[in-house]
Amino acid sequence: MLADWFETPKGGYVLAWERGQFDAAVEDVFGYNAVQLGLPGLDFLRESRIPLKVRAGLEPGCGLRSEPVRLPLASQSIDLLALPHVLEFSAQPHAILREAERVLMPEPDSIPCRCGARRARSAGGDERSPGAESSSVCCG
Repeated sequence: MLADWFETPKGGYVLAWERGQFDAAVEDVFGYNAVQLGLPGLDFLRESRIPLKVRAGLEPGCGLRSEPVRLPLASQSIDLLALPHVLEFSAQPHAILREAERVLMPEPDSIPCRCGARRARSAGGDERSPGAESSSVCCG
């Protein structure tokens, strides 16, 4: 699936760009607990300074086996939640966002970031840069 596509030349280009975006977004987020939901074979939290990092999901390689809409985590217990390509491949993206809101610490600076693997066409028909849409990082 997506992990296989990231191994192609175009996918590798996009993955390198996305990793740079995630690295910049997570490097200065402080706290105690970070969770990456999905894509367990790729470390989108590699630049995070948070000591406890867990990969969650139903895929093999996840340390915390869980459905994205029902995370077995206490409310307001997570400082950083990375959602790489989880929303666009889910039939329940709004439920995942509600669950993300539930588990994230209550900070007013929670920010969802969108970047991605799909190229979007603007109204004029030209392609936007990689990052026009897709992955998410939520920082609490």
